[in-house]
Amino acid sequence: MMIAVDEMNKRYVASECKKHQALYCPGCQEPVILKIGKQKKAHFAHQNRKNCQGLSEGETSEHLELKKIFFDWCLKTVHDRPIQLESSLPSLLQRPDILCGRLAVEIQCSSISYMKVAERTKGYLMNGYSVWWVLGSSFLKKDHLTSREKYFYLYNEKRKLHVWKLDWLTKKLWLFYCVKESIEGKMTCEKMSWSFGSESPIQLLANDQNSCTLKKVSSKTIGKKWLQKKLYYRQSKYLSLQKECYLRGKHLLYLSAWIYEDSQFFFYFKEKIFFYRLLFEEVMNEQMGRSKQWRYINWLQKIEPNKINWIFPMINKKMIYALFYKECEEIFFV
Repeated sequence: MMIAVDEMNKRYVASECKKHQALYCPGCQEPVILKIGKQKKAHFAHQNRKNCQGLSEGETSEHLELKKIFFDWCLKTVHDRPIQLESSLPSLLQRPDILCGRLAVEIQCSSISYMKVAERTKGYLMNGYSVWWVLGSSFLKKDHLTSREKYFYLYNEKRKLHVWKLDWLTKKLWLFYCVKESIEGKMTCEKMSWSFGSESPIQLLANDQNSCTLKKVSSKTIGKKWLQKKLYYRQSKYLSLQKECYLRGKHLLYLSAWIYEDSQFFFYFKEKIFFYRLLFEEVMNEQMGRSKQWRYINWLQKIEPNKINWIFPMINKKMIYALFYKECEEIFFV
C-alpha cells in the first residue's frame, strides 16, 4: 500500500515518509512498516495482516509504480473532482487504488478470480460508485483472449467490446476497442494509446469518439470446419452440442448454411452460437405469424437450459442476448 496514517489520522505517502514514524493501516488501524528497496517503489506493509480486509498485500513493483503514476496523472489533469490514493471505503470493505470523485480506478496487474472481480464491481455499483478496471502488462502479451481477461471488458455502441491496459515499459495507456474474437479464439481489434501525463484519463474514459464497424468474415466454411475438427477429436462440449441437435432430428454438421456464418458474439457464447441459431431458426419456422417480441421471448425460453455462465460483470447480459438475437435476424432474413 502507498498510504498510511498516524495516530491523528493524518495521511502519509510512502515515498515522502521517514522510517522511524509510527504509522498504521487506514483500514484496520494495525501497525505498518515502511519498505524501501532497490526493486520496489517505497510502500507500506502490515506487520500482521490477519485482521485487515479490503486491501491486497504483496503488490508487485509494477502495481505500486503504476498506481502512483496514474494517481499523479489524475492530479495533474483532473480538476473537477477530488483525487485520492487508496481511499478507504469502510462500508464496502474496499480500498480502490485511486478514487476520482465517485469513480473507483482499479489497476489489475495479476490474475484474479471472477468472483472477486464481480464482488468488487457489484460493491462499487450498489453504493453509487462507477468502476474502471485497467489491466497491467501481463495482459498485453497474447493475441488470444483468456477467461481471466474477459472479466474486465466493457461494451458500448460506439467502441463495441473494449478494454483498457497500461504498459509499464513504454509508459502508455492503451485502449483496445472494436474487439472481436473468432471461433478459434483469435482476437482482432483497433488500438489507440496515450502517453502517461498527457490528456486527462478520466476524459479519455468518458469520450467514446473511437467508434468502429465490425467486419464479418464472408466464408461459411470456417465455422463448419471448426465443428468438424472438434467432433473428430470427440471434445465433450461439441459432442454435447451434437446430442442436442440429434434430439431435434438434426446433425451439427448439416444445419442450414446461415448458421455457420461469422458472428460478433463468439467472445461470449463460443460454440453455443451454432445451437442458439438453430433454436432461432426453429422459432422463425414455427412462429413466423407471431409478433417480434413474442418470438424473442420464445427464443429466450428455448435457450434457457443451455445458457452460459455469465463472466462479464461490466457488461449488461440482457443487452448482449438482445443484440445477438438481432444479428440472427439480420443474417437469417438476408
